[in-house]
Amino acid sequence: VPARYPAGGERQLIQFLTGHEVPSLAKPTDIGYLCQNAGTAAAFFSFLASGHPVTSRVTTVTGDAVATPRNLEVRLGTPIADLIAACGGYAGHVERLIMGGSMMGVALPSDAVPVGRATNCIIAATGGEVRQDFDAMHCIRCGNCSDVCPAYLMPQDLFAAGESEQFNVLEDLGLFDCIECGLCDVVCPSQIRLTESFRVDKRHLVQRMDQSARVRWLETREKLRRQRVDDWERLYRMDTDETQRPQQARLEALAAVIANTTGSSTPTEQSSGTGEANA
Repeated sequence: VPARYPAGGERQLIQFLTGHEVPSLAKPTDIGYLCQNAGTAAAFFSFLASGHPVTSRVTTVTGDAVATPRNLEVRLGTPIADLIAACGGYAGHVERLIMGGSMMGVALPSDAVPVGRATNCIIAATGGEVRQDFDAMHCIRCGNCSDVCPAYLMPQDLFAAGESEQFNVLEDLGLFDCIECGLCDVVCPSQIRLTESFRVDKRHLVQRMDQSARVRWLETREKLRRQRVDDWERLYRMDTDETQRPQQARLEALAAVIANTTGSSTPTEQSSGTGEANA
């Protein structure tokens, strides 16, 4: 596997090793592959061999602001400050404390944050290691972002659709296939924070999808309620008809008798025909 970021990504690794591309919005298991992290495999073996659950993990502590960068095996829940202390403490001013890699990591508010099961790296970065200014300019449509995108997306079109809140277009362009690697941010000459905008657009799109699902659920619920009401009204009408049917039959018979009696004594009928016929 070439040492080229992000060759270690699940989809990229499968495509490089097998030549098969994982389809959009699909999982590797859908095409017959299961990709396991080496740490996950080691933890699974440890559980089978000893029965011990995962209580610790290997975490890299690095950055120019750390005195002695090291790889440490630490218990889950250990404050990051203890990891920094085990590496000799801070060697300079920390401009930004990052959990995760330099490309996909997230900034931390302080070193009191505990280590979790996904904490694979802690970077104590100085001012020279991080980007200081974010003076974004207009997109010049250079295409550099699409050239380096490992998911074969068009970040410039995704960004434009997100700016205009065209959420249907975002979904059609494959927003959820973005792995948020940050390569588009690095190569963008306009210094646009593309990855962060995609994170925000994903949250908005998920919210809209949740709202649409809730609307469909409410519509189905109202439809079922209306059906129950209609069934009840139909049954009520049937019961009412059964109750009133004998009375209605008597009224119809009485009306027929009255009609026959009245008809036999009308002057018109008496004047036409013989008395025997009228009788």
